[in-house]
Amino acid sequence: SANRAIADKIRNGTGYSPIPAMAIRRYSDMKASGWKDPPRQAMDRYRLGSHIAYLHRILNWAKANNVTCILVDMPVTEDLQQTYPDAYRQYDGLLNDLERDRGVRIIRATRDQVGLDDRHFADMIHLNGDGAARFSGWLRKILEDAP
Repeated sequence: SANRAIADKIRNGTGYSPIPAMAIRRYSDMKASGWKDPPRQAMDRYRLGSHIAYLHRILNWAKANNVTCILVDMPVTEDLQQTYPDAYRQYDGLLNDLERDRGVRIIRATRDQVGLDDRHFADMIHLNGDGAARFSGWLRKILEDAP
């Protein structure tokens, strides 16, 4: 089945979202046609939770093993951030705390910095192929220029 093939691709490391439509779909076209994103209950009830303990375990391991850990704040559509401002305040607060208290480098990939707009997203949150290519080039330059 199609879902089995997608699961195999994910497991084989050939891409997180190997769904062909995601590579070519444009959120801008979807919006222009009147499409509305379905409610995201997880975002409506967003709370930082126990999963943060796993992040701290990773950071602790990295420190103990002299491994540099860099977190990348992925860009999303303006619509998503405006629809769920409370969730983004919590998320931004966590990133600020990690940067301040743990000394973690956070690369904040804003839409403006990367040069992204709704044409570069497959939906409200996922980059399409064009967006992923633009983002990847931007991130590569940031990492190459890092001290």
